[in-house]
Amino acid sequence: MSMTEMSAGLLEGCSMERARKTGKYLELQIKRVLRFFPTVLLITLLMGVAVTLVGGQILAEKLSGEKQKKLAIGVVGDTSDSYLGIGIYALKQLDSSRFAMELLEMDEAQAKRQLLAGELNAYLVVPDGFVDSVVSGENKSIACYTGTGQAGLGVMAVREFAQVVSELVVKSQNGIYGMQSIGREYGREEDVYWDATNELNLRYIDFVLSRTDIYELETLGLSKGLSMQGYYVCGFVVLLLLIWGVNGCPLFVRRDMSMANLLAADGLGPLVQVLCEYAAYLLMMAASLLCVAALLGGVSEFLELSIPEWKEINFSVIFSFAVKLLPVTAMLTAMALLGHELVTDCVSGVLLQFFVAIVFGYLSGCLYPSSFFPQAVQRIGAILPSGVAVEYGARCMKEASVWGALLPTLIYLLLFLAGTWLLRRRKLQK
Repeated sequence: MSMTEMSAGLLEGCSMERARKTGKYLELQIKRVLRFFPTVLLITLLMGVAVTLVGGQILAEKLSGEKQKKLAIGVVGDTSDSYLGIGIYALKQLDSSRFAMELLEMDEAQAKRQLLAGELNAYLVVPDGFVDSVVSGENKSIACYTGTGQAGLGVMAVREFAQVVSELVVKSQNGIYGMQSIGREYGREEDVYWDATNELNLRYIDFVLSRTDIYELETLGLSKGLSMQGYYVCGFVVLLLLIWGVNGCPLFVRRDMSMANLLAADGLGPLVQVLCEYAAYLLMMAASLLCVAALLGGVSEFLELSIPEWKEINFSVIFSFAVKLLPVTAMLTAMALLGHELVTDCVSGVLLQFFVAIVFGYLSGCLYPSSFFPQAVQRIGAILPSGVAVEYGARCMKEASVWGALLPTLIYLLLFLAGTWLLRRRKLQK
């Protein structure tokens, strides 16, 4: 036998031996996870029930509260001016906004008191001479005051309404002043000049009051094109997957690296260790998710649930949604494993997982719609792993293409595994 043949035989033997050891270590990790799985499943079910109850209560309050009641807006200032009084009367009695908004005239002290008590969504302070300033083009500002707490649907609607009114006033002024400028340029007589101004004003007023006849309303949803129910389902599922990282703390948080060093000496380096542990961890997380989905799917037909994105809610719909979320589960499992590698005791691991889950979940809109946050916060939340997960879940729920969200999911997955491998290698080198 030649030296080349002997070398090839030795290499093949080493490769087979290493593969056998890798398979054995993976088998041991899976058995270790399976022994712990009943406890994990019980904890998962308890967390799932808790998140479901809390989420259901929040969703019920949102649907029955801000969606179904009118916006209460206080008006502070002198409204005795004939034009301003007519305008407020038109908004109260003639304009379509009267079905969603209620204007209440009061003094500023009363407005402040009711705003702090939550009885008003906002109040407006009309400065003296406001109508005269609009006529002359000076445009004194109406101050709009909202609550100091977190912006809700009502506050967002008030802000949108104020922006629309501001644009209508400015655009109308531009049109009227433009017409007057042309009239003066061509030397129109004064009576024609003012008659044309009045006619144009009436046309603008009629156009604004009849605006509901010139467009078709399409409801795009609360965020990401989802209804409120669909959005919160995606958000709470991602939040639950983030919190599930706590389950791996007793299994994968290491204080002593003796076993890892022994395995490395036996030919199973840090990369093989990390991949085998990750595979077993992912198996546990995916099995937990599918078990919870199967349980919810089994009882869903006995509950009165309604999600606009799903025509009906049954076992197959819920279970298939959970299956579609497996790439997200794989990414968040890798992130949890990286967190376990960063700490050396179980208590720190639990605190870290909870902290990451709450902070990432909040910034990405799992607890509160991200569209209510400032643009900078929205951009940060969207690029976080949790934001990518919510986007992926939203596309799955809408049955849209997931390829745009799948690529960042896979990139994060590889980055987390690479980070875990580097940390393990550093620990072994010490």
